Amino acid sequence: MYRALIFSLLVFSAGIVSTLLHEFGHCLFYWPMRNYSTPPPPGTMEEHPYGRRMWAGRSYDVKQIWSWYGNEYDITFVITDVDQDAPVAHVITWYCAIPPNRVTELMIDVGFTDVR
Repeated sequence: MYRALIFSLLVFSAGIVSTLLHEFGHCLFYWPMRNYSTPPPPGTMEEHPYGRRMWAGRSYDVKQIWSWYGNEYDITFVITDVDQDAPVAHVITWYCAIPPNRVTELMIDVGFTDVR
């Protein structure tokens, strides 16, 4: 699944870059990424605490929980009111753990050049 999604994003990005090249003659495309090693086994859950934070006179515990599904993982950002011992917010987002060399290959596949 992730391959199709990333490929679609790269094709979309290539279209934007193509338009910029046509209009301005050059384009620098910057795509920040994490240097992933081998992902942990599916089902692995990692907790990444930020610790206690104060806001508006209240104390909150803030952390991320990473839930791995092979090369894909969800990050749940959890904010808990320490005084109430109750969750305030859970925000979930999804990521792909694709090594940079694979992203480079996919970018070349859709027509990017001078990829580093």
